[in-house]
Amino acid sequence: MRPGPFPLLLVLTLACGSSASPPGSGPGGKGGAGGLVLGGAGGGGTGGAGGSAGAGGTSGGVGGGVGSSVALAGFSDALAMAYCQREFQCCTVMDLTEESCRNEIKGQTEVLIEDYQPFVTSGKVIYRPEKAAACINMMLAASCATFQAGSPTLNNANLCLEAFEATVAPGGACEDDVECNAGWCDVMAGKCVAKKATGTCEDDADCLSENCSPTTMMCEPRMVEGLCL
Repeated sequence: MRPGPFPLLLVLTLACGSSASPPGSGPGGKGGAGGLVLGGAGGGGTGGAGGSAGAGGTSGGVGGGVGSSVALAGFSDALAMAYCQREFQCCTVMDLTEESCRNEIKGQTEVLIEDYQPFVTSGKVIYRPEKAAACINMMLAASCATFQAGSPTLNNANLCLEAFEATVAPGGACEDDVECNAGWCDVMAGKCVAKKATGTCEDDADCLSENCSPTTMMCEPRMVEGLCL
């Protein structure tokens, strides 16, 4: 089994969500979310200056945005510019430059796109330019407090992956997890298996939330990861 869809992780000394190790590849195994390893963070971006913090408050989002649509060819650039802009505005960044941030994030996002490309070409995965834009604009508009802490919709564990929409329903034929909508690919059976909203689980890949509690072995709500290094 090829690696499943991997989250946007920013890793130097910290991995938000998971490590860069690939998902399980044994016969019939479930491919959990792997890791997109990004080695830097930095400035850049096109937004205007955000509002200053009031007394006791936190910095607001920045002005500007990427419009209502981001083409696949421009996705890596747009995501890198937006993320690095907010990283340097909202977080304490050490041993990194703005340029190295953008280059690293762009490069690793292009690896993600390369992984998805055969399935986009086959129609098993659809790239949604409007969803990519909505995610990037949300990142640009978020307050620094939200960027630092994360939220259910702005989460380092699955940042902007909603732009890639799997089309194969549970029970449909598959070769890879990325094809399965709300499921994972059982490569031995060649079919997508539905993930669970609740209930018992063996690992994260069993759960829609991608969070199987190692203590209770039950699907728990999605973990929220902040976007700072």
